[in-house]
Amino acid sequence: MSHVVKHFLRTKDAYPRKKTYPNLKEYLHIFANNDIIIFMDKKEIFRMHADFCKFMGHPKRIEILFLLGKKEMRVEDIAGKMKIKIPNVSQHLAIMRQRNVLEIRRDGVKIYYRIANQEILEACVIMRDLMIAQLKNKMNIIRKI
Repeated sequence: MSHVVKHFLRTKDAYPRKKTYPNLKEYLHIFANNDIIIFMDKKEIFRMHADFCKFMGHPKRIEILFLLGKKEMRVEDIAGKMKIKIPNVSQHLAIMRQRNVLEIRRDGVKIYYRIANQEILEACVIMRDLMIAQLKNKMNIIRKI
């Protein structure tokens, strides 16, 4: 990872206080845990954000995300619900796992997929709700014409 500077902060407090670093204004700092602060260039954060969001670049992946929001599922179950072929679903699942959007659980030879963090689904719901609100707004404008 480029432009990353690790600064180790050892403290006796249970919760370290936020420190300011005037010479690092162009950096965004993130608390990794109580002992380490990671400074990262803001442009790197934007690049990582865009890379993470690439999983949403296909409607099938968004559909998979909403299916897995209800329960964990096997690739065969997802393919059946979506009415598409298993290899196609597997490709989408692989991309989503690479982005850490999904996790797996093994039960013998069966592999179950689930959302790694429910906040990912919540963010997608918010984006969908905004999109629907924009469509409603456009429809209201058209009706007024």
